[in-house]
Amino acid sequence: MSSKSKKTIEETYKKLSQREHVLHRPNMYIGEIKKSLEDMWIFENDKMHKKMIEYSPGFLKIFDEVLTNALDHSNRDPTLDKIKIDYSKETGEISVMNTGVGIPVVIHKEHNLYVPELIFGHLLSGSNYDDSQQRIGAGVNGLGVKLANIYSKRFVIETIDSENGLKFVQEYTNNMENKSKPKVTKNSGKSYTKITFLPDFKRFNMSGLENDTILLINKRVYDCIACTNKNVAILLNGERIKGKGLVDYANYFFKKDDNDKPIVKMYHEVFSQKVGKNELVWEYIVVPSDHYEQVSFVNGNSTYQGGKHVDHIIYQITNKLKTLLETKKKLSDVKTAIIKERLFFFLRATVVNPSFSSQTKEQLTTQSKDFG
Repeated sequence: MSSKSKKTIEETYKKLSQREHVLHRPNMYIGEIKKSLEDMWIFENDKMHKKMIEYSPGFLKIFDEVLTNALDHSNRDPTLDKIKIDYSKETGEISVMNTGVGIPVVIHKEHNLYVPELIFGHLLSGSNYDDSQQRIGAGVNGLGVKLANIYSKRFVIETIDSENGLKFVQEYTNNMENKSKPKVTKNSGKSYTKITFLPDFKRFNMSGLENDTILLINKRVYDCIACTNKNVAILLNGERIKGKGLVDYANYFFKKDDNDKPIVKMYHEVFSQKVGKNELVWEYIVVPSDHYEQVSFVNGNSTYQGGKHVDHIIYQITNKLKTLLETKKKLSDVKTAIIKERLFFFLRATVVNPSFSSQTKEQLTTQSKDFG
């Protein structure tokens, strides 16, 4: 080997900052950034359907992190009555705003930073670390929304803390490398929190907000009606979306008659249990189908690949149906796998302190014994 091609010790062994590591190893944090071609549920022409689309899973993840931040807050705060999502295809900018109790605009004594800056601008920070507490949000590792900041050219935090009568605004640029001084002003308005960000599209091999990606964003916004309380209005680009709850949501997946009524029969059941301050809700819908499909959520997070929560309920349903078929219809040795193949299954589950197969949270790994 020539002396020219031999690396120095410094070139061989590197120490990255946390921010640099997130940019250097996206798969660990936000999943694949390269585009993939997949058959995905998308929202188009006022309905859900599957379509082969090209999108970056990593991009969808950073959008999800900002959106689930608002959804988490809706589960914790009964005063939250609105979530607004806006995007511009022309500029590529996206914003997510929610009402409800704002983030305290106070200095964190230990870190000498305003709390909003700590939450949105510092990795491994947040309110999800006390495992003795029951957490029913989607957040786990204190990375979440900061990942969106790191993968954005511009990221603006805006919140009003009506308790202290203060408004906080701070802007980050260049993948969270640079930040403005927090602007704190007196404000007597109602509390809200708004995140506006311009994704770093080049890192996702994107030219901007592309049509396929927009279809996926629309789908994720419509998911919100399945995962929020009845008093929460969801607005997309200024328009309130129709429907509330899992049944209305599921209706978007099926054909309707001339009176806009679904033509499929649904079996719908809800289980609710109060544990401490939290309401643990498990709600599911089963629809006869010519092949198996599942659409599921844990604490507002879309679990594309299902997981233990789906297995838990499907196991009970298929075994119950197996028994019915064998006793009532006198069929012998009915396979539960064959029954499963004839179900379209929707599930919304609340799981305390959830665990997932990866930071991208597409699959729940919490064991069924821990469901409560």
